[in-house]
This record gives sequence, C-alpha cells and structure tokens, in this order.
Amino acid sequence: MAETLEGISSKVYRAIVTVVDDRMLEIKVTRQNFDELKGVVRELAEAQKRTETEVRELAKDIRGLTRSHKDLQRQVGGISNTIGYELEDKSYPILPALLKRDFGAEVGRLYRRFLLYPDGRDDEINIYGEGKRNGQKVYVIGEAKAQLGRRDVDRFVRMLKRVQAFLDAELIPLVLTYAVHPKVEEYAATKGLKIYWSYDLQQPAI
Repeated sequence: MAETLEGISSKVYRAIVTVVDDRMLEIKVTRQNFDELKGVVRELAEAQKRTETEVRELAKDIRGLTRSHKDLQRQVGGISNTIGYELEDKSYPILPALLKRDFGAEVGRLYRRFLLYPDGRDDEINIYGEGKRNGQKVYVIGEAKAQLGRRDVDRFVRMLKRVQAFLDAELIPLVLTYAVHPKVEEYAATKGLKIYWSYDLQQPAI
C-alpha cells in the first residue's frame, strides 16, 4: 500500500482532501449567506426607520383627531345644554297645571336649583319646585333632555336617591324631552318616572 510522505495512505489522504474541500465549500456558502443576511438586516433597519416615521406621523394625526373629537364633544354638549335650557324655560309656566292634573299636586314656582349636600357634593336640578299633595309636602324633581336615553334614566334615578335621602320627603320625579325611544320610555316607566314631551308644553292642561 502506497503511503504519503507523512506516512498516510493515498486513500486516506484523498478522503481527507475531500472532507477539507467540502468544509471550504461550506465556509464559502456560509460567507455568502452572511453577506445576504447583512443585506436583509440593512433592509429591515431601513424599513424600521420608515415605520417609525410613519408611526410618529400617525401619532400626530391621532392627537389631532383626538383634539377635534374633544372640540366636537364640547360643541355638541354646548348645543345640548342650550336646547335643554330652552326646554326647561318653556316648562316652568306650564308644568304646574300639568302636575295638578296628573298628580293632584299644588306646586308653586318652578326653577333650576343646585342642591348642596353636607359632604360637599351637589346636584343640579333642572326642574325644581315645592308644593303639597293631600296636605303633605312634595318636591318636584325634573330632568330635561333633548333626547332621553337609558343611561340618562339610570343617571337620573341615582340622583333621585341622593335627593330623596337629603330632602326626606315625597318626590314627584319627571323627565321632559323632545324624543325618546319606546323601549326607553317603557324602562323609564318601570323606574316610576313621568315623561312629558315637548309638545305637552303647548297644550293647555285639562
């Protein structure tokens, strides 16, 4: 058997050379892949920069939309308050007759009022009045809403509980509105609320 100068047979030598060549090929492929990977990383970095820029621009747009939304809410709230005040103002001279007809209550002047509680809190009463029914003291507590919703009913009922505990007398709760869905109207009735529509203020109490 022929041997190389190092004492290794030619067969083993060829096998070693083959392995070394394969390893070198793998190294070349790995370097090529590494170069490709660097290119991919560069592309990703550039894409990230573009994304960050787009995100910053989007954040600005969102902040702008948020401000616009808040401004719109304030404007709508202001319009709603104005409509509510007009509805209340119209109701003050008419409601006493309606309350006498529907509840048998003799009620004096109606007006807006803040109730101040001992704990420092307060409630704004849209329609407030004092009167008597069957010789007993009663308070008219009313809410005016351009369009009555279920949440408005729940909010008003919670307020009524606070008012009831504070005044410790019989209440006549009512809601004055331009519009209300039939389901909300039914829900309000289950809470013991009397609903008056805006057009009720244009009709004489009989």
